[in-house]
Amino acid sequence: MSGLLEGKNVNLRVMEKEDVPLLVGWWNSLEFQGEYFPVLQKSKTQALQEFENPSPVQAAMGQVEFMIEKKDGTRIGHIGYGKDILHEWIEIGYDIVPSERKKGYASEAIQIMIDYLFLSKNIPRITVCTDTRIIAAMRAAEKAGFKREDIVRKGGFAMGKFVDTCLLGILREEWKEPKILAKTA
Repeated sequence: MSGLLEGKNVNLRVMEKEDVPLLVGWWNSLEFQGEYFPVLQKSKTQALQEFENPSPVQAAMGQVEFMIEKKDGTRIGHIGYGKDILHEWIEIGYDIVPSERKKGYASEAIQIMIDYLFLSKNIPRITVCTDTRIIAAMRAAEKAGFKREDIVRKGGFAMGKFVDTCLLGILREEWKEPKILAKTA
């Protein structure tokens, strides 16, 4: 796999070791994580060790993380995927820095990821699971072609309490063809 997937306004670049400190800063930030996600409080050393030596679960899931970059190279978020261990589909997750939210970057990054995954993986579907209170995350996925499928009661844990999550999915036959040509560089 090449390291770059190009869109119209953003590119997705496979995460490198040099990106880990920035990602850890985001994970440790109350502003970035907001009220919907736990603040992870990982050290850079711990995150670098996990990056270089993934856990057996991470390895089994084939987790891959990408940085979301604007065309000028500014890193504005991350998006990643992993195989659902029990099923033949892939789940994606994503986040954008607060100052760049509500500008369409997440929807474009999701669409690039959909195109890449359906072009390169023999999978029937891609899923997203997000806290039901994160309307913007659900809208970004829907704008990229996902459909709401179900609510999972107490499907997540955030800020000391269990929360409901929304399961969204897109089937290969709903995708049909690339919307954004995710060309590799």
